[in-house]
Amino acid sequence: MLIAALPQEHERAIGGWHSEWPSVSAALAYTGGAADAAFRALDGLEVDSERMRANLGRAVMAEQATFALAEQVGRREAHDRIAREGVPDDVDPTSYLGSAEAFVDRALSAYRSELE
Repeated sequence: MLIAALPQEHERAIGGWHSEWPSVSAALAYTGGAADAAFRALDGLEVDSERMRANLGRAVMAEQATFALAEQVGRREAHDRIAREGVPDDVDPTSYLGSAEAFVDRALSAYRSELE
């Protein structure tokens, strides 16, 4: 409804803008409800970093180990070897960010292109 109401007459003549109010009111109510639900879900949340670290486990680090090994033996062989032998002891779960760097670079590139 709000998108349909975008084209307006000069100086927003009587009539057209009235259609926006129910939609704006509903959008505000839904936004307030979502904010309240998020607050209730997160209120009192305590982060237990030691428990999070313990939950990482060696199996979770299979991706990091596979990518590191793939540079030496190829992707398929690395996948098969990690599946067969498990994750090596020298894999540090606290240092692995997965594809985060690529996502940040992509977001920054998009932002910079918007500025041009």
